[in-house]
Amino acid sequence: MAEVLTCYVCGNVGFDDGSNGFFYCMRCGSQAEDIVETGDDQEAVDLIGTGHGSVYSSYFLRQKPAAPQNNMVSPLSQFWSSLAHDNAAAKKDQACVADTDVTGPTGPSDFGSGLDESRPLCYDDYYSEIRIRYVMGIQLMIQLQCQASVETFGVTELVCGLAASLWFRYVVMSGVFDDNWADETIRESEIQKSADHLRPVSPILSTTGEAQNASNVRYKEEPRNIHGQRAVLIWLKSLRRSIPIHCSLVISFLACHIARSRVLPTDIIKWSLEGNLPYFSAFIEIEKVIGQPSKACPISSISMFRPSEFPSLQNFETLTASLGQSLGLDLPPVNFHAISTCYLNQLFLPSEKIMPYACKMYEWLMPPELWLSTNESRLPTRVGVMSILVVSIRILYNINGLGIWESSLSTGRKLESETAELLSNLEARYDEIAPKYEYSKDLATYLQFCKDVVFAGVKPSLENHEEEKIIESLWDYYEKEDCPLLAEGGIQQKRSRSNERFSNNFPDRNKKIRDNNETPRTLNYEHRKSEETKKEKAIGRLKLDMEEHMFYYMPPRKRVTKPDYFVYERKLDEGALTYIADADYYILLRACARVVQIDVRVMHDAVSRIERRLAWIEKRINYCLHLKHPAMSCDFCSNVAPVHGTDDSCSSH
Repeated sequence: MAEVLTCYVCGNVGFDDGSNGFFYCMRCGSQAEDIVETGDDQEAVDLIGTGHGSVYSSYFLRQKPAAPQNNMVSPLSQFWSSLAHDNAAAKKDQACVADTDVTGPTGPSDFGSGLDESRPLCYDDYYSEIRIRYVMGIQLMIQLQCQASVETFGVTELVCGLAASLWFRYVVMSGVFDDNWADETIRESEIQKSADHLRPVSPILSTTGEAQNASNVRYKEEPRNIHGQRAVLIWLKSLRRSIPIHCSLVISFLACHIARSRVLPTDIIKWSLEGNLPYFSAFIEIEKVIGQPSKACPISSISMFRPSEFPSLQNFETLTASLGQSLGLDLPPVNFHAISTCYLNQLFLPSEKIMPYACKMYEWLMPPELWLSTNESRLPTRVGVMSILVVSIRILYNINGLGIWESSLSTGRKLESETAELLSNLEARYDEIAPKYEYSKDLATYLQFCKDVVFAGVKPSLENHEEEKIIESLWDYYEKEDCPLLAEGGIQQKRSRSNERFSNNFPDRNKKIRDNNETPRTLNYEHRKSEETKKEKAIGRLKLDMEEHMFYYMPPRKRVTKPDYFVYERKLDEGALTYIADADYYILLRACARVVQIDVRVMHDAVSRIERRLAWIEKRINYCLHLKHPAMSCDFCSNVAPVHGTDDSCSSH
């Protein structure tokens, strides 16, 4: 038995003799298709010359496959090791075949693994090669993503095992390894093409016949359907429908979710766009492992594994929940404590003060928004986490429309309260808490990102060495920072020189302005006026920002009878909802909405839902606490024993 033989089903290396002429995989028990044990008996020696050779006996029963050992490596690593086997082993197998006698090979070691390039390819070779290459490529992409999550972002190592289990179940559910998958795919394409012929075809689309004829000449040996379409492309489209490329991101996120990690869809998408999570340029690593496409799979790696679409942030959780539901999983809620702590750190807020109250509210409410849902219209889980934090912050810091932020802008008044400091920090650091991508740091970083991720694997269409030289010279030009745009502070220095040139053109005017501002009375007046103007400008900027998000500014409350929790409601005005909020609440709301990357109005709706649910629970608890027990009329619950005149035993008591 040769150990270089690889199972086509599970990728295991090693076959066991079934004592019936066939060999079976030691792991899954699948029968090897191209390996047969032959031998001659004494009775059939005389029949060799007549062309009737002896064959194996089929009356023996198949033995059970050997139990897998504990130290057996994973099928994925065995598959890659078999695919990455050097050409020396293949040449050795060919030499062994050449040295055999005319009676043919004497064992399975004389057969080489993989496809034989000397024989013509058949129908089964094409779809088997395309299917196994695509499935194993997506599997390698998931493996690379899990590895990057663990090594780069500190995710627990449990995600690797969970992702493998989820992936295997997903492949089985997709049905791409069914026996009639290839034939059914071709049949569906023929039916779809027949339906398309009934529709009118525009003259522009009819001009593509020449290109199709050229393709037919180039790939004339490939199998096709009855309409002349290439079966290779039909199978690839079917694979992409059954197992889309973005399912790798969904499975990676689902594994992180089950492992109770604080990874969110925003993190997965951000890491993928930055290139830190292999997705857009993963086909390069895949090709390094599994090698170049063979003749049975005449599709390049960039065409097969380069994603043409990216899941939106709104539908990412929906795809994850749908996958978990199809696999029959009972998914847990998100890790509220870990995600809340991460959000508070992004907002520069003290987590040790806010988290105890937020966790109590979470345990009290257990809102359904913290579970993944297949409903596309439902709010994301990260918004549910942040809404609990907003309500907790409002209760702790008494943000109830008292005008604390406006008072901190008044002339000569400095509030030392924690609420004023919190609102001032949120308003000042509003731009800092925005999500920043690594490639937006500077021009050099962005160009490197485009080279490694956006245009990865892209080469000149023709072998034009001049074009390559121009690209290299331009890249060297930017790397050496000869470009003034890459020079540090180049644009700012140019603007400062322009301002100096403008001010030097009017020396008398500048001197006159300086002379008029030298009196003390004028200085005090201008200082007081500038302070008032500064407050008005700050409030004006806030009003403009509120109008952009369809909020109306509400002045601070003046006559506050009791420090209660102020609830902001929406009103229907001319068929549209009107949002009204004061400055304190809006500053907190827009900062939290920016962190979770959601619209401010959606964030306000989520907070309103939590507030209504809390009010309902408090109302029910208050009702139960003040509920008066009715008079007991039950014989078993009453303390007074019933008196019956006819019963002597009862009357004696």
